[in-house]
This record gives sequence, structure tokens and C-alpha cells, in this order.
Amino acid sequence: MRKECILIMALLTALFSLFGFSGCKNSGKFPSDPSAEPVALGFSCSSMSMTDSYSFSLKRADGKILFNANWYSYDLEKQIDFENNEVSEEKMERMLEIIKKHNLVEFVGKYRLKNQKSIFTVLDGTNHYLTLKMSDGSEKQIDTAGAACTDLYAFFTELALETANARELNHLEGDN
Repeated sequence: MRKECILIMALLTALFSLFGFSGCKNSGKFPSDPSAEPVALGFSCSSMSMTDSYSFSLKRADGKILFNANWYSYDLEKQIDFENNEVSEEKMERMLEIIKKHNLVEFVGKYRLKNQKSIFTVLDGTNHYLTLKMSDGSEKQIDTAGAACTDLYAFFTELALETANARELNHLEGDN
């Protein structure tokens, strides 16, 4: 069961990476407008081992802050999965503080994907991705979160647990 969940997470992470954001990926100057602000951030990790696998995103869309989470926690033996859950502006501000603290816009803009010299792809490895989308429409995906990894993981897992617990409570209250 766990291996199946992890495989599903890996596939969902790949799909999220392909379809989760629109626009040109990894091309041209980032951001294309120096005054652009972050409007979305995706953070994911897929692994074929018995560890956490996750795909999180927080984005501003149509005047709302929307949170997506697909997270399997090995330690908690729990899977959390939901899309387009509206959260407060405060959550977006916390994410923007992490982006600023780690200077992620500049880091992502300067980052160059690792040179793949092998013609084979190792499918049982652990893969980390960070996608940043800006208000000018530019976006870029990189294969690391750098020094921000710990802060992003703590922020998103806390938000996922908080949101899942609130959704479960609302569901239980709706049953009464």
C-alpha cells in the first residue's frame, strides 16, 4: 500500500510539474519584469523510498489565495490530498516572507539546471522541484529548493495539517 501511494505521488508530482503552472518554463530572463512580484510557488518532492512525498502549491488567483496539497507522510502514516482550498492572505504573506528571507526570486533566476550527462534517468531516486511564478507571467522551475527547503517544508506541512484538520472538522460538523 505504501509503495503504491509513493508511486502515485511520484506520478502526481510529475503531472503537477507539467500542468500545474502555465507559461514558458526555464526560458529567457526571470523574471521578465524586474518589478514583478511572486504570485505562486510550487514545492514538491517525489521519492521511491519509504519517505515523505509531497506536492504543494500556494497561488493568488481571481482575488483568492488557493492552496493545493498532496502529501504522504511516512512518519504520520497519513495522506493528505486536496485542491484549490481557499486560505487567508496571511498564509500568502508568510510564504512571501520565506521567499524574501532566502532571496528565492534571485536564486531561481540565476539557477541553472544540473547538466544531465547520462542518457538514462534514474526512476527510483528522490527528486525535488521548486516552481516560482511571477506577476508578469514569467515562471521557472528548478530542481532544488536550496537553503529554503527546510522553511518551505515546515510552512507547507503545517498548512496542510491545519487545512486537513479544518476540512475534517467541517465535514464532521456537517454530519450532525
